[in-house]
Amino acid sequence: MATGHRLTPRPGAPALGAAVEAFLTTIDNANTKRAYAIALHALAAESGADAPLTALEGKAGADRLATTGRWGGTAAATFNARLDALGSACA
Repeated sequence: MATGHRLTPRPGAPALGAAVEAFLTTIDNANTKRAYAIALHALAAESGADAPLTALEGKAGADRLATTGRWGGTAAATFNARLDALGSACA
């Protein structure tokens, strides 16, 4: 079984893009990996792959995600799937 990596903001943590790639390498199921990659690569594109993980921390980070509008027009199931990907990466 693969080792999981959390997208946890901490001193010396990798940039968002590197953390996303490290997390995705821990997912063995191809369908899950593809679905999570869509959400997490979009997050990295929106926030900047070089952004520190601290950019997603706390209320400011939640507000940033809520106001991107990236999936505002998507079906509820799609939105929830993307939210699950982010939650899994941060858990």
